[in-house]
Amino acid sequence: MKYIVALVLIVISACSQKDLQSLTVPGVSKALAEERSERVKNVIYSLKFSLHKDKFVPVQGEMRLRFELSSIDQPLILDFNAPVGNIRGIDSPLLDRIVFKHENEHIIIDPVSLRIGRNDINITFTSGELGLNRMDDYIYTLLVPDRASSVFPSFDQPDIKGTYQLTLEIPEDWNAVTSGALESETIIHSRKTLVFKRSPLFSTYLFSFAAGKFQKITQLINGMEMNLYHRETDSVKVARNATEIFELHWNAIEWMSDYTEAPYVFGKFDFIAIPSFQYGGMEHPGTIHYRANSLFLDETATQNQYLGRASLIAHETAHMWFGNLVTMKWFDDVWMKEVFANFMADKIVNPSFPDIDHDLKFLLSHYPRAYQVDRSMGANAIKQELENLKQAGTMYGAIIYNKAPIMMKKLERIIGEEAFRTGLRQYLVDFGYGNADWGDLIEILDSKTEIDLKTWSDIWISSPGMPVITVKKSDKIVLSQVDPFDDGRIWMQDINLITSNGKMNGYFDDDELRFNLQQPSDYVLPNGGGTEYGSFILDNASISFLLVNIRGISNDYERGVAWLDLYETFLNGKIEAQPYANALLSSLESESNMLVIELLLDQLNTVFWKFLDTNQRLSLASQVEETLWSRLNSGEKDIQAIFFKGFVKMSSSKEGSEKLYGLWSKRMVIDGLTLAENDYTDLSLNLALRDYPESTAILRDQLGNISNEDNKKRFRFIRPSVVTNAKTREQFFYALSQANKREVEPWVLDGLRFINHPLRAEQSAIYVRRSLNLLEEIQLTGDIFFPKRWLDATFSGHTSSEVLATVDQFLEENKQLDDKLRNKVLQSTDELRRIVRYRSSTPQ
Repeated sequence: MKYIVALVLIVISACSQKDLQSLTVPGVSKALAEERSERVKNVIYSLKFSLHKDKFVPVQGEMRLRFELSSIDQPLILDFNAPVGNIRGIDSPLLDRIVFKHENEHIIIDPVSLRIGRNDINITFTSGELGLNRMDDYIYTLLVPDRASSVFPSFDQPDIKGTYQLTLEIPEDWNAVTSGALESETIIHSRKTLVFKRSPLFSTYLFSFAAGKFQKITQLINGMEMNLYHRETDSVKVARNATEIFELHWNAIEWMSDYTEAPYVFGKFDFIAIPSFQYGGMEHPGTIHYRANSLFLDETATQNQYLGRASLIAHETAHMWFGNLVTMKWFDDVWMKEVFANFMADKIVNPSFPDIDHDLKFLLSHYPRAYQVDRSMGANAIKQELENLKQAGTMYGAIIYNKAPIMMKKLERIIGEEAFRTGLRQYLVDFGYGNADWGDLIEILDSKTEIDLKTWSDIWISSPGMPVITVKKSDKIVLSQVDPFDDGRIWMQDINLITSNGKMNGYFDDDELRFNLQQPSDYVLPNGGGTEYGSFILDNASISFLLVNIRGISNDYERGVAWLDLYETFLNGKIEAQPYANALLSSLESESNMLVIELLLDQLNTVFWKFLDTNQRLSLASQVEETLWSRLNSGEKDIQAIFFKGFVKMSSSKEGSEKLYGLWSKRMVIDGLTLAENDYTDLSLNLALRDYPESTAILRDQLGNISNEDNKKRFRFIRPSVVTNAKTREQFFYALSQANKREVEPWVLDGLRFINHPLRAEQSAIYVRRSLNLLEEIQLTGDIFFPKRWLDATFSGHTSSEVLATVDQFLEENKQLDDKLRNKVLQSTDELRRIVRYRSSTPQ
């Protein structure tokens, strides 16, 4: 069949040129998505890709696209974000010609080439690179939120679901995995052709394949075959982890099937461990992608890391129901799939870790990360507006992953656990294989309670920020809430107040809440119920008592709450850095709960490196090192790994560096602590960061000690960011201006954190403006979490007013910056603003 590229004239029928231009802006606009979802259905993609070992050889593709149209009164717009010229041909078995043009990341097909009802189009093309992740001997796709259209022409929006039949032509010694099961395999002239069965129905952002040199492990659990693909060369590490990886997946499937009364519907269940994968995991149906070190844990892994792995696996598995089976209509509700995956994950892992205080785990996993964003002036609502999928990546962050689960816990308590579960089951039945929005779910849940959920949702889901709640204590306890944005909002919520003498309950529905104090109390914690949310600022008497006596609170959960409240109070300028650091160190001498220990070490790391001035840090350094070293050598096996990681982060003296060298060189051995290859790598990099003598030789020797080739590549990439030579570090940073040098994002972020470490912050301040100038490009070329993580890494070690002035100047000179990116800058620099404010108000 013939095809015609219409370079000048295209019949646009009832669609005016102005309307067409508004629909064909780069990206996928909400207007385009709504127009197509009314016309297009029953989409089938039959795809073939030719892959090569040489990562610079373009990926050639062929596609047969079948779909139904309800009208042909205007052009049909396909998405293809690849250079003009990458379309090699378009034809149809149903028509003599296809009239089209390729512009603004879209293929525009004229109505003369369309039919009401069934359409059948063949396209040959060269894939763009944005959704392809190509290494020397493997390749994988990552297409969320809008990058399917960079790999193949598609209707790249979540509410036009399709099925996918994939054929891959790959090198003979490669294997591959996708959502469909393997149907046939042939080898001709050192090229292998794999034909996969047609997949179930799902959205384009969930399409995936991975191909390369991967090892495969298969296990059969209760009749379900599962396959793990990996590149790990340490057979002992694989053997130590593999069985539990399979069991965690099966337990999650079984739990979700029982909770939802909906079976797993995506056929096969595979997972692939990819070195330096951009995220912890990605929920591709039937073939979950993970970052390899999220699955294969070292011997020094902490209990929290084991729990983190279980939570990650449960999260990605829960997505098979929430996100894959039922998908948001538009990415403004992307939070819905993430909140239920996180919410379910917390429920799933609890039985597997009976020794963990899961209420405390929920508190310390979600609240600190959510607060970090919500206390800033760049706070965003859980549900945000979105006009174009090009900005969809900016929607992701701690508010979706951490605040939203807290709100779901609130909602479950409001409605009742059983009614909430019944509502979710109805949601999956009503919208299975389809799409839904927050309004659809609220309508279901609203019928389960007398509470006005719309009003509740308006403040907790659709509004940014959180209340600042201050405590005053005399003969009464008075809680006062203030809207930090001065919009006069009232956050209505239950309050479960803890005092040294007991608990009291109340309901916050005004700007003040009062409690009668029956007898004197040493301290007041206003958020003891597990769902209260806000920046809680303690009264002076509670501060004074807790800084000295917090170890006396025997309940682990209440002690965790107290440390959260103290930290919020500290960040709001009511506690000085030196006494706060002393209180942290005092508690670390005897704290036994691993979750609380990790919280304290994280807080101490921030206070020590950022809030203390140089003299204060030098005077406290030996005490910090002695405390951490003592606990590391205490023989308490369960916590040794936690204190080892803390010591590596916070050692700053010459004596501390000698201990790091002793551990790296194996001249020093700690009873009960077994270090893995990754630990020795971290030690070598941290020694170089601290300008340890002979660090060049240490780095050289460590490279030779690394057995895994993927890990060697990471080490070679990061090494220039830690060396003593400032010129080499400068070259490393300026190389990141090139998009092809930012391809492996976890490596980039590790290097950027070393470049901007507090020990190097004075020299790296000159790079801050350049980092900010790259932000918009990074948002377009990087994956969804990369812009915020790039900013966090950039500011990770900076404390100076000069750097803050650079930030403010950038924001002033770039008023056209997208609001969501502007908010990311404000979020990532909130701590810097507080540090500068604190230091300016404190005598130095």
